Amino acid sequence: MKRMTKWMTLLLTMVLLVGALPVSAAPLDAAVTYDLTDAAVVENLKLIGRVEANDKGIVPHTTASGIAFYSDCSGDIELEVFGSKNLFDAQYFIVYVDGEVYNRVELNHVAKNRTVSKTLTIAEDLEAGVHRIEIYRETEEINAYCEWKSITLNGTLTPVPEAPMLIEFVGDSITTGYGAYPFSYADKNDPVDHPSRQAGTKSYAFLTARALGMDISVTCTSGYGAQIGWNADGVNMQDMYEKTAFHHDRETDWSFERPADIVVINLGTNDKSAHRTRGVKEEKVLAGMKNLVEIVRAKNPDAKIVWVTGMMGITFKGGLTDIMEELGGAEAGYYFCVLPTGTSGGAGHPNEEEHQAGADTLIQFLKENVLDADYEAGYVTAEKAEELLNKGLSEFDSGVLKAEIAAAKADGVEVSGTLKTTYDELEAKAGGDFPWLIVLAAVGGVAVIGLLVFAVCYKPKKKEA
Repeated sequence: MKRMTKWMTLLLTMVLLVGALPVSAAPLDAAVTYDLTDAAVVENLKLIGRVEANDKGIVPHTTASGIAFYSDCSGDIELEVFGSKNLFDAQYFIVYVDGEVYNRVELNHVAKNRTVSKTLTIAEDLEAGVHRIEIYRETEEINAYCEWKSITLNGTLTPVPEAPMLIEFVGDSITTGYGAYPFSYADKNDPVDHPSRQAGTKSYAFLTARALGMDISVTCTSGYGAQIGWNADGVNMQDMYEKTAFHHDRETDWSFERPADIVVINLGTNDKSAHRTRGVKEEKVLAGMKNLVEIVRAKNPDAKIVWVTGMMGITFKGGLTDIMEELGGAEAGYYFCVLPTGTSGGAGHPNEEEHQAGADTLIQFLKENVLDADYEAGYVTAEKAEELLNKGLSEFDSGVLKAEIAAAKADGVEVSGTLKTTYDELEAKAGGDFPWLIVLAAVGGVAVIGLLVFAVCYKPKKKEA
């Protein structure tokens, strides 16, 4: 009987210990390197824009492409990068933590060496807790190529969910954020077209997507046009649009696995300045523009398509208005919008403030003309999401929700698509049921194991005659 009592006491202790364990994953005790060539690791990342995940790692090709993930972590985060240059000696990446710009890091290429491999410290001394980490490519595709090989951090990886809507931008140097950073931000000796002065995440495109709480994809190249530009290779966006990354690989098609809900085309500036110089008639330019719209619609069948102009001067307004009407106008999802002109940045391009003004105008146009009147109805505000924090979420899930709330507030948005998705997922777990189900399952499992061990090991003493 004493032996049975001992076994039952041990079993009860095990049950109590299991019940005391946290149900969320705790931060790790030491830094872990996550191999980005491993498909199982990549499943824990959100891929943003025209990004490839293959045996070379994560390859962010285009402006404002990158990754996002939640991590229950602390301390530093390192990113191992391989890169090759084209025209310049550096390329840049920008890092957001909980929705705020945290760091802008440079991958410097040795002057006489086109390729380089380095481990970059992208965050330092983060406080312990759940953070939303975003890493974006700032440098446009044509200037450089890169592969992200691994991430090292003291923590876990969990993917950020998709927002309900995806907005795509198709454009030229305006959309790349060419010349948006002032000289004070970059090396004053850098030329005006140096990547240090390019700001893919300061452009009107990125700001618009952020403010509307949408996922973003961008395909754009400085100097190119819808039909004709200043490029020497003779191609245009009609040739480029369907390719994953035309300047890195002219054969591979983009999957369009997730078609865009809205596509904004901002082209015409290079077409206008080049067609006269190169003797191309305006009718041919407009025909190319119409063909591009039709290509975009074929790849995004349900998308609303908005052609914008104005940031460096209004171009082809009459012809483009006619094109969008010929295609069916607003009833068929085709629109034309004029944005405010701003040429105070590098080489007569918009600066940061002028990109913000362009974004503000585009956001208002989309809300009034393109988006459904009730598109925000299903979204949640940061304030509403905060109410969910007191409804029995696990420690990790509470951390995720807090990170998403912080990001929404940092963006200054009324609604956030990612916050909406996160809220819906976590609301199903709220109310105290979800954590306790895990605990009870664990307790039950230990109890069964304990009883089996007891049954095998317990041998009652034989009574003496």
